Parts: sequence; C-alpha cells; structure tokens
Amino acid sequence: MSIVDFGPDEVAGDVVKAVSHVLDNLLSQMGVDAVSTLRRSIGEEGGGPVFNIEGEDSGLLIGRQGETLRSLQFLVNFIANIQLGFRPNAIIDVGGYQERRKKSLQNMARNVSLTVAQSGRSITLEPMTAYDRRLVHLALSDNPEVVTQSVGSGADRQIVVSPADIDE
Repeated sequence: MSIVDFGPDEVAGDVVKAVSHVLDNLLSQMGVDAVSTLRRSIGEEGGGPVFNIEGEDSGLLIGRQGETLRSLQFLVNFIANIQLGFRPNAIIDVGGYQERRKKSLQNMARNVSLTVAQSGRSITLEPMTAYDRRLVHLALSDNPEVVTQSVGSGADRQIVVSPADIDE
C-alpha cells in the first residue's frame, strides 16, 4: 500500500491507516494478487478516502455488475468502523471500474432522456442497485425535459424516466 499526501489532519491519517490495513489484510486472506493504493484522501472532493486496487487478480474483485466490489467495500468500512469507532466511508475501486461505471450510467441516462424528450413516452430502465439509481437520478436532476422516479422493491427496483410535462 502506498500513501499519497493526506494532509496534516491526524484523524485523516488514522482513517487511511486503518482502512489500508483492513483492505490489505482482506486481500491477503482472500489470496488475491493485488496491491491497494490511496488515490484520494479525506477532504478532497468530500467524502472518505478512495483506494484503488491493481494487480493480476484484481478483476476477480469486481464481480457481476460490481457486486463483489460493493461487498468488499462494505466489509472494509464495517471492520474499520469497529476499529475507529466511526464509519470511514472509504471507497474501494478496482482498476478505475467505479469511475467507468459512473460515466457509463451518466451517458446511458443522457441518451434515455433524449429519447424520452423526443418521443414523449416514458422509459423504464433495468433493475439497478441503490447506488446506480442514485447516479442516474443525479445525472438527470438538472434536465428540465424529464423527471425520474424509482419504482419496485428490493433487487427489482427500477427507474422510470418520463417527460416532464406528464406530471404537470
């Protein structure tokens, strides 16, 4: 694990050390040939530290639609929370997957919004995780031509993108 300058804040240093230790131990216990690196520390762009994992086996950590990666992130934050006494809100990424996924969802949302605005018909998207739905809602929140709404429950929860004039 290599640490990039995280600033003078001692709490930030404790968080980075705790999360790094937990993440490296989990990777080791899993037998994954990969290395974690601090990409962004606390306070930069808000939120907790962002760690990137690179290595020969790192792709195994993503899983289907990022499920394994989300589980790893949950475990790291859960264990670090026990050690620190507060949730570090660390983000774990593998080879830039999170950023690529975010951009892909934002592009998809923009394309769907154009189709909805042109056709005047609502489009229901595939079921998504809460995090992915949030990204889509945020991507379209400033678009006055469409509105978004989550429907369904559990793993089947979807977003409906509708023309804005339907709800007026």
